[in-house]
Amino acid sequence: SFPEEPEFGDELPRKAGKSKKAVIIVGSILGVLLLIALAAFLVVKLWITAPNSDDVVGLVTPVPTHNAGDGPENKPPDQATQTGRKEGNFTFTIVGQDVASGNTDVILVGKLDTVEGTLNVVSIPRDTLMNYGINRINSAYAIGENKGGSGVDNLKNELKKLMGFEIDNYAVVNTKAVAEIIDAIGGVYFDVPQDMVYRDPIQGLDINIKKGYQLLSGADAVKVLRFRDGYAGGDIQRIGVQQEFFKAIAKQFLDLKNIPNLPAAIKVYTDNVETDLDAGNVAFYLAQFLKLDFDNIQFMTLPGN
Repeated sequence: SFPEEPEFGDELPRKAGKSKKAVIIVGSILGVLLLIALAAFLVVKLWITAPNSDDVVGLVTPVPTHNAGDGPENKPPDQATQTGRKEGNFTFTIVGQDVASGNTDVILVGKLDTVEGTLNVVSIPRDTLMNYGINRINSAYAIGENKGGSGVDNLKNELKKLMGFEIDNYAVVNTKAVAEIIDAIGGVYFDVPQDMVYRDPIQGLDINIKKGYQLLSGADAVKVLRFRDGYAGGDIQRIGVQQEFFKAIAKQFLDLKNIPNLPAAIKVYTDNVETDLDAGNVAFYLAQFLKLDFDNIQFMTLPGN
């Protein structure tokens, strides 16, 4: 004989009870996930912090010349300096330091406008003369250090003379840090403009990179950035290649709207770069950078002879 089949009315309550229990479990899981996501969002928002900057920036303005007998209404103002800061604007300098000499052969000064959504960066040629002696701008950092002072302060002071404004933040990056950061983000695709071959046993530099579009590792990217002797235009042409490289990095990440392995890259930065930016400040700059349109990123070179 076969066991008696349960009546339809007996089975329904048990299924309804199971369904209700499943809904409660799923709802609880979603609730927990929502709380975790909310907590993570709050942590990130609190962690990402804009860098501190002075509320007042001095902008030097010329004092009008006056002849004897000018009336009081034409007298110059007591202050020759206007004060104020454009909201949402941050200025910075990033310099690449040569390991052997201590000079900063790569000098970039940038202004990020988070309101207008623009990033403007100017390269300062390393041979630009400073206002004393025969010293070039690339030695300002080393001179400050050698005199027992601050290399960064001396460099920022010289850059202020050139640019006309105080620079908020700085980063002094050596070639080791550059290579590790590029490796951390998976390399950079770049169209190398020409064959690059150069050897300097004293610096431990051995460059042999073929022309063409390719994925550059950190070590090869540093070699591209340092290569100069094969350019007819010398350092100015090298600056042009460097700017194209920086544009390639920018476009790569703006197309992705993401920077792969960002935590690892930030860790390399904070561990190996001399800077006044903490990890939260770096994250702020990167978050603002990813909001930019590529066409609103401009690179320029300071003119000179």
